[in-house]
Amino acid sequence: VLCCLSRKVEQIAEEAESLKQSLDKYNSRIQKRTREANDRAELLRRVNGGSDHVLRIFDDDAQAMHSVRNSARELENANALGEAILSSIHGQRERLK
Repeated sequence: VLCCLSRKVEQIAEEAESLKQSLDKYNSRIQKRTREANDRAELLRRVNGGSDHVLRIFDDDAQAMHSVRNSARELENANALGEAILSSIHGQRERLK
């Protein structure tokens, strides 16, 4: 039983790490897109003297970054929970010995 729990916890830890790596990649893509959008917005502002379109780009990018930060926070919480579970199972295992 303990072996099965240990394997399950390892799987959860691996999934959490995989999700973290995916989120990091996604975050870097979003940051790149944000920089590119900011550059485009700056060029548009120079050409057009400013417009509502530029503001919409900034709003969309701000919302995307907020979403990425929320996702990162949730992933960190899930990782912390997995670590707590592993620690608890380890403690139980030691007591059973």
